[in-house]
Amino acid sequence: MKIQIWPKTIFAKERNNAFNVQEVSRVLETALNYFRTSSPELKEERAMLLEEWLKMEAGFGELGDVSIVQSKLPKKLKKRKQIMTEDGPAGYTEYIEYLFPEETQTNESQDFGSCLQVEEAKSFYRR
Repeated sequence: MKIQIWPKTIFAKERNNAFNVQEVSRVLETALNYFRTSSPELKEERAMLLEEWLKMEAGFGELGDVSIVQSKLPKKLKKRKQIMTEDGPAGYTEYIEYLFPEETQTNESQDFGSCLQVEEAKSFYRR
């Protein structure tokens, strides 16, 4: 898969060079932004890119910054979906859903906004 090969190709030129560390991080950040904006449905590939990036930052030693990548890692949620056939339910299939930090923040702010609307409506009708 291209995603697994691509970061390793970037890193292969020079090892533990401060300029290379910054360049690799910049390129991977660009790739991550591409996945976020242009291909949001490719969550598994985005998670794989982040995992490879994390391994690379750890491999840089003191020059790498693992905390930047760790803050971008998604939560992995294991879910089940019922399989339907013509005869009815045929069991379940399990899959992993990736929940990225920026998605969590927008969901929390939306939930907070809807809670505020509900509270405002309750106070309006209590008058």
